[in-house]
Amino acid sequence: MRPTHYLAVAVRLFSLFMVFLAVRQSSVFIELMGGDTSGPVLSWFFAITSTALPAIAAVFLWFFPMMVAKSIIKPDIDQPLEQMGAQSVLTVLILAIALYNLHSSLMDTVYWVTLWQVSERSHGLEAAIYLNPESKANMLTTGAELLLSILVIVKARSLAVHVLRLAK
Repeated sequence: MRPTHYLAVAVRLFSLFMVFLAVRQSSVFIELMGGDTSGPVLSWFFAITSTALPAIAAVFLWFFPMMVAKSIIKPDIDQPLEQMGAQSVLTVLILAIALYNLHSSLMDTVYWVTLWQVSERSHGLEAAIYLNPESKANMLTTGAELLLSILVIVKARSLAVHVLRLAK
């Protein structure tokens, strides 16, 4: 197997996480379908989008993991793995950590976008929801975490090289 194959397995596992995210977000859509909303009403577009986007991403990642893996791992390190070098192993491990963190930050991003949408639509209602400074700070850190995850995925090979410099 090549590093792209290992990463493709990780991409497929990540797609399973995305399925769980879609199921979690479907509660908003199901609540709107029932018509019995206990709080501020969300827009149908937002409810459908927050459920459909993770589901579409999961389907794409499940059916095209090799395409995703080949776009991340450069051809020069994608050699058969009779004896895998330390840099390749470390690159795959860094990518696995980054994909896990990307999943976590995507889940948090969906949560904060949902809360922000509810907050915006609740102004003027009896039980309005206001975002406090702590929530806004958490939104910013979630955005930073999302960007950092993407950066680590893009620069995994360079990070592996820098980590291995300690061994020399």
